[in-house]
Amino acid sequence: MNARIDELDKALSDAMAESELEKFTRNGSTFYLNSRLYASPRAEMKEAMFAALIDHGYGDLITQTVNANTLASFCKEQREANKDVIPEWLAKVVNTHDKITVGIRKG
Repeated sequence: MNARIDELDKALSDAMAESELEKFTRNGSTFYLNSRLYASPRAEMKEAMFAALIDHGYGDLITQTVNANTLASFCKEQREANKDVIPEWLAKVVNTHDKITVGIRKG
């Protein structure tokens, strides 16, 4: 579905650009050309990109993060490996809690 939407979006934006049409209105909605730059490190170049940013005075762009789901999975693994107790070194720096919910499935 997303591939089809992307395909139609490209066809429409190409047609608008070829017609030198910046915007148009149809059924109360305005359609306009929009440009957005996407950026990511080149393959295997993440550390080099960090170093380049730091060397050129842009180190404040760099942040360290841990995905919340990844951290929760890691904590669960640690708890299971340690007789249902999160190791003290981890418990000192991470808040955890269990949440019980009701699941639903068909059939």
